[in-house]
Amino acid sequence: MKIEALQKYIPILRLYDLVPKYAEEYGKVTKIYTDQGTFALKRLENNQREQTGLLRNMHLLNESGFRGTMPLYYTRDGRFFVYEQEQGYYLMPWFEQTDAASDENNHFYTMFSVLGNLHKATKKEKDLSSDEIQRQYEQISGQWENEKEMLDGFIDKCERKWYMSPFELYFCSYYHQTIRSHEFAVKMLEEWHQVVKEKGKIRTALIHGNLSAQHFLVDKQNNGFFISLEKAREEIPTYDLVQFYYRALNTYPAARTERFEWLMEYEKVFPLQKEEKKLMISYLAYPQHMIGLVKKYIHVKGNRNELKQTGKLQKINWLMNNLEHLVSKIQQDMYNKEGS
Repeated sequence: MKIEALQKYIPILRLYDLVPKYAEEYGKVTKIYTDQGTFALKRLENNQREQTGLLRNMHLLNESGFRGTMPLYYTRDGRFFVYEQEQGYYLMPWFEQTDAASDENNHFYTMFSVLGNLHKATKKEKDLSSDEIQRQYEQISGQWENEKEMLDGFIDKCERKWYMSPFELYFCSYYHQTIRSHEFAVKMLEEWHQVVKEKGKIRTALIHGNLSAQHFLVDKQNNGFFISLEKAREEIPTYDLVQFYYRALNTYPAARTERFEWLMEYEKVFPLQKEEKKLMISYLAYPQHMIGLVKKYIHVKGNRNELKQTGKLQKINWLMNNLEHLVSKIQQDMYNKEGS
């Protein structure tokens, strides 16, 4: 890094009694070399809510005894965050991890195991009245019903045309699979509703909120540590799992069993309850990405980029196929455990 670019970090690091010798920038993270060692300086989004949440969550994790996060360093006057020219920063150790993409390590298995420990250490049971449960169910099911009506209206409009656009033609070929996924998701949501209504409570935990391989570091001893907890919050624990699989399976069709085995690694530490698994299956099966793309296509005025939109449609269909394979494995495992 050029000397003039390094200068902007000197006032910040002075608050930690550090003098930088060299720095390398990697997006929001800067690797700082000093005589006292190597450090990671993370630039915060200009979002007071996330900064406050990060501080609260670090205290919560320390109190819970969870040790699967990177420690943050205090400044010499006892602060976690430093502000320079209206930009926030925090400092943590620089961590030389193993290659997350290498076949020689168990990065994802370790991540799911440590995620289970995170949820286990911070779990809470929350009582819900029958009115609250019914209101949540009706809100979700009502939205899903409206979205099905939108899909039905769009397919009807497409089939009435003499000449369909490429996007419309491809959508018609995916329509029946999309509706089957929708109906299955609604069925699982109904089953979740019945179980929760009987129990009158749900389970929450501190979720990472942005779970990915890039936000989890593994050392050579296979110890794992989460970073970037700015979006962490109290939520239903399966939220982390669903959002992760949405991203991880957004690729070419691949019926790979290790995706399911990651979940089994998680459940060795933090077994999911029946209603949690039904809700997770419901959200994984629900064709929300297909619905979102169709909505955008309908509302675009003027000329559409048919090639680009049709390409997106095909990729979403791949995602749906990958999610369907995962859901079938989860469902089969759930039924096997219920029958044993």
